[in-house]
Amino acid sequence: DHRDLHSFPTRRSSDLLKPTSKKTHKVGGNMGGTKRELYRFIDRLRIQLGVKPLSQPIDTIAFCRSQKNIELVYHPFSTSGFCATALLGEKGDTIVLNARHSVEELNFDCGHELIHLTKHRGLGLSSFHCFDTLKPKQDPFIEWEANEGAAELTVPYRSFLPLLSDAYPQLRTWQDMDFLRYRLARRYQVTETVIAYRMESLKYEFFQY
Repeated sequence: DHRDLHSFPTRRSSDLLKPTSKKTHKVGGNMGGTKRELYRFIDRLRIQLGVKPLSQPIDTIAFCRSQKNIELVYHPFSTSGFCATALLGEKGDTIVLNARHSVEELNFDCGHELIHLTKHRGLGLSSFHCFDTLKPKQDPFIEWEANEGAAELTVPYRSFLPLLSDAYPQLRTWQDMDFLRYRLARRYQVTETVIAYRMESLKYEFFQY
């Protein structure tokens, strides 16, 4: 699940943002068809939530609290490996967050569950349980959509790519990259792991920017 995010592998500093293969992009343009469709869904979700496209940072918890049909519950789960759960109901939905997680982790966790509640309602599932790593009973594609959707919601590519482009010429060492991840994480109020995931998932789009 969203804790199973890939950081950059160990490489030379000149390869800090090496473009990925185009094979993952199934249709023309600068973004693959599946990702494009997901991002369009996130755009519509922003409109429903009253969020401007370039707004930052995004407070997903505040948005969920503002929805009359969503109840937010905090529970100190015994293991930090259990991140959150989303429960669909006839009269209202519930998101249960891990009270042991940081504010930045909770921001992404809540966004992840919000994608489940909105994007995955018609799949015949009554609940979604999210862990540090993908479990055998979880659908990899559904979890990818929730991860990528939450990443786009909290770290919009329209604002993220220009920031990355401006910083790229100054990235000469891994310490520079570490500091950039730190700065961007504070800007978007997410973890550095989410920023690293965003850099990885948008590599192709970055080099087409």
